[in-house]
Amino acid sequence: KQVTQKIASRKATRILRELDPALLAAEKINQLVLDTLMDDKQFKRHLVQTKERKGNKSSFTEVWDVEEREFNVVDTKRLRDLAAALKISKELQRLLEGLVDPGTEKKLAVERERLELEKKKVERELTAGEEVFTIVDPFEEQQGDDET
Repeated sequence: KQVTQKIASRKATRILRELDPALLAAEKINQLVLDTLMDDKQFKRHLVQTKERKGNKSSFTEVWDVEEREFNVVDTKRLRDLAAALKISKELQRLLEGLVDPGTEKKLAVERERLELEKKKVERELTAGEEVFTIVDPFEEQQGDDET
């Protein structure tokens, strides 16, 4: 029994060490997205690339420049990408924390009900005199062997 508890404890500690950095990363992504959304002009700023020719027709050089300009047009692609990043990081965080979204919760409830119905069906069959099978837990069997 103590060996099983030690193994379970070690496994839990290892899983916790693996999950902790992933949770921290998801939290940082969420915070970055929220900080970005706090900037009212974030999606109205655009990068504009310009090209200027210097010199004469036969001998010239092109100078490229990129500058940030603000327009009264929202960059919907960046907004959509940011919303998708927030959704993914939130789902990841919920998954790592063991939380279930409402849709999955409904599916689990249906599966629980189905399982309960199966249990009742088996109980009815047992009371009707059907053959009974015993399921042996291998861990319990090993513990019994260790004690003798």
